[in-house]
Amino acid sequence: MKASQIGISTLLILAIVALLVVWLNTTDTKTALIVLGLILVLFYKLDVQVTDQDVTLKFGIGLIRRKIPLDQITNAKAVKNSVWSGWGIRVGPSFTLYNVSGFSAIELTLRGKKRKVRIGTTVPEKLSQYINQKVIS
Repeated sequence: MKASQIGISTLLILAIVALLVVWLNTTDTKTALIVLGLILVLFYKLDVQVTDQDVTLKFGIGLIRRKIPLDQITNAKAVKNSVWSGWGIRVGPSFTLYNVSGFSAIELTLRGKKRKVRIGTTVPEKLSQYINQKVIS
């Protein structure tokens, strides 16, 4: 199963910042636009793919990724992130979040780990149910 989350929030924020940079027209405009372009390429979407062996996350063009073996997952459930959780890669006291837009996510409980993993998705119920079926079988 594959699920993609397009970073609409990320795209809007980057577009507003880019317009502001162009409007200010400073000596560093070109550098700022290059940095914004890199952020865009790296974080414009989040792909989650579940195979018989693992759950793979890929941001943007795939340079930033993480694989979580299914045998390390004990449970998956649909959750809602707070507005304070933010977007991107966030390490909090109880979970690490991978997200590019919105507040819906799945939360993975990993064998032998206190910190959980949250992955942003537009189909949290479907994805968590699919992962739980893979983990049980």
